[in-house]
Amino acid sequence: MTFNAIVWKMIRVNFKRYLLYLSCNTFAILFLFLFFSIYYNDEVERMKETNSFNTVLAIPAAALVLFMIFFIQYAHQMFIKKRTSEYGLFMAIGMSPNNISRLLMLESFFISVIAVLLGLGFGALFSKLFFLVFSYFSMVNHTFFHISFKMVAHTTIIFMFIFWVAVAFSIVQIRNQTLVTSLQSKQVINETKTNKPYFGVIGISLLILSILGLYITYAKQGELLFLWALLSFLGLYLLLSNAILSVINVIKGQPSLYFRSILLFSSLEQKQKKLTSLLTLTSIMIMITTLYCSITLFIAKDEYNQILVNNPSDIAYIENEQFNNISKEELFQLFKQQNNPIVNLQTLPFIEIAKDDYYEWKSYYNILSIDDYNALTNEKLQLDENEFVLFINQEPQYIGDLGTISTFEMDQFKLTKKHENIELTLTFVGQSSTFIVVHPNVWQQVLQEHSNAFYYQHHIHVADWKNSLLAVEQLQQTFKQMTLETNELFAVSSKIERYMQNKIENAVLFYLLTFISILFYFGVFILLYLNLTADIELERSKFEKLYKIGITKNEIKRKLTTETFILLFTPTLLGIVLAFLYVVGMVQDIGGITNNLDIVVYFLLMSGIYFFIQFCFFLYTKGKLFTKVWRYLSSD
Repeated sequence: MTFNAIVWKMIRVNFKRYLLYLSCNTFAILFLFLFFSIYYNDEVERMKETNSFNTVLAIPAAALVLFMIFFIQYAHQMFIKKRTSEYGLFMAIGMSPNNISRLLMLESFFISVIAVLLGLGFGALFSKLFFLVFSYFSMVNHTFFHISFKMVAHTTIIFMFIFWVAVAFSIVQIRNQTLVTSLQSKQVINETKTNKPYFGVIGISLLILSILGLYITYAKQGELLFLWALLSFLGLYLLLSNAILSVINVIKGQPSLYFRSILLFSSLEQKQKKLTSLLTLTSIMIMITTLYCSITLFIAKDEYNQILVNNPSDIAYIENEQFNNISKEELFQLFKQQNNPIVNLQTLPFIEIAKDDYYEWKSYYNILSIDDYNALTNEKLQLDENEFVLFINQEPQYIGDLGTISTFEMDQFKLTKKHENIELTLTFVGQSSTFIVVHPNVWQQVLQEHSNAFYYQHHIHVADWKNSLLAVEQLQQTFKQMTLETNELFAVSSKIERYMQNKIENAVLFYLLTFISILFYFGVFILLYLNLTADIELERSKFEKLYKIGITKNEIKRKLTTETFILLFTPTLLGIVLAFLYVVGMVQDIGGITNNLDIVVYFLLMSGIYFFIQFCFFLYTKGKLFTKVWRYLSSD
């Protein structure tokens, strides 16, 4: 029989194993492509340039790569574990290690190529479906589906690198195995790892240190979040690597409790080495998805409130002789035609003065008459010609050193501050939010000297700002047709456009994180399911022998149920508790958890969804295990 004939013969005989292995790798590529199709979408790329999207997506992206490394390596190990005895048989009939390596590489090549083609194909299909669902539910049509070379290349390169590194380690492992070890691979029992309690103490210490560090530093040094997350992940791994044995050793001190569930404890004790990495990874995945989805929901609501606060006017723009020169009658008629009439219009004539500041920087000030200021604020202030009112159109916490201005000089005038008003009253337009309010005579003299810097600020309130988008777009189009030039200073600022922009960004971020969560949900479930069913033949053989010596079906059922429950819900509970501690630490800079109870509601919602999904997975997995074991047990 030729070498190629042996390859095809093995594929036919082990078709189900090859199919499962191919499905796992196809699933991994599908994961990666779906993520990159969103991450490198044109609209998301634009958002990365204008806000902190890169920072927000850094940890989920890193978690996805970490998950892929573990997932691909774990699937490959399972596949090789089932094949090791076959490789030993080939060695027994005279096949050299080089030939076995060549056989494995040839199999891996075909599987990787087919997996890439299938994964990219299904990835494109599901990505298109995702964008359709996203556009429908978010009512946002700005984010379009497309496929780019960068998406395909990054998906293929990352997968191939992880895949072939796993293959290389398998080749080295197989070449170092003896013939006897290979033939007896199915009878080899995992050695129980020696318990090292001090590692568990170190793990708990790292967890406490990372949580306290986050709580203390996040408000002022948010960039340390990644460091604290790494310390938490390391601490979690060290804790879990020793927690199972430590708990079992404590239980062994209570013979009545230990011997009542000896099947369960002995099984967990045997499997704890393999469970450590799996439980750590699933805990991290659950923590990240629960944390980020809760924060995203909270941010979306908080930013909506911020839009209302930061945009007191529904629409605002600046006018001079060249730009945005439209009559009051035309302005009112334009909004009336869109069935959204103007209910209030405030017009502020001002003069923009530029002064050299420190390091020759330009600082801009808006010179406003006291009459116009009184009309704006409904006050009745009076000024002498050598006095001014400092009006800063910002929230007090953001003014910096502006509040220390006590005198102001311009041209031949030297003015002394009589009064100050620091509050966000108008939507910001122009180059400055600082107004120097002066006597009307002073204002007229300044106008004569700086007539080329004379402008109007228009602040509009309409009947329904949420339905003002068409009117705003019509206004922008009208201004565009009036002049061929463009100048950012005269751009129209509107509450509805900022609302829509934030809606798009928050929708993209939320759906992206939700999508990653769904990927993690299924990925974690597959890993857990594969772990539970990987050694089902050995488990079944063990149960058959135990059943023959008197262990009842109910005892076996109780053991399977409890072990499945522990494996599925331990990482869920750990991940959610860790996520909640991070939520508490990350809201310190906005008043603490007691002043932001909305995020607790969102967190409980996401946690409840996770527990519900895990419960469904638990029922499905438990049923599958019962089916696989039950059919081979002798009847009562």
